[in-house]
Amino acid sequence: MGAAISQQTMASALNGITYDPAIIARDHSQSVFQQSFEQFSGRMVSPDRLRKGSNMLKRYGSILERIEERYGVPAEVLVAIWGLETDYGFHVRSLATLAYDCRRSEKFRAELLDALRTIERGDLTPAQLIGAWAGEISQTQFVPSACISLQLISKASDVVT
Repeated sequence: MGAAISQQTMASALNGITYDPAIIARDHSQSVFQQSFEQFSGRMVSPDRLRKGSNMLKRYGSILERIEERYGVPAEVLVAIWGLETDYGFHVRSLATLAYDCRRSEKFRAELLDALRTIERGDLTPAQLIGAWAGEISQTQFVPSACISLQLISKASDVVT
């Protein structure tokens, strides 16, 4: 069992959160797994997503430049994948909706609690808890439980180095 979550954290993260039936509709009709990448990307690219991508390239230009220098991945590729995967992010409402839905609520309740734990520990603020409609969070697009595990590994490696 994970660490306790304060009432203050729950209130700050969940205040005003409402059930989103569009998330459940998307979850129940994930035809994306039956499509080729060309079909998927052709369906997902829109003028709005392209505009958002252009804004993200400007907003995060210096960070993306450093990533490209270090890892050799062009900024445009990173931003394109980010846009295809998340449309540049949904907030905790998606995760809370999936936790409420009956189909896989036990799994997503645990993930929601882990997301709240990242706020409780100060790793993220509620405003930073952005991810995909399917429950993943952060730019890494891991489920919250994996983010917590990775954060622990990262902190342990900081001590070793």
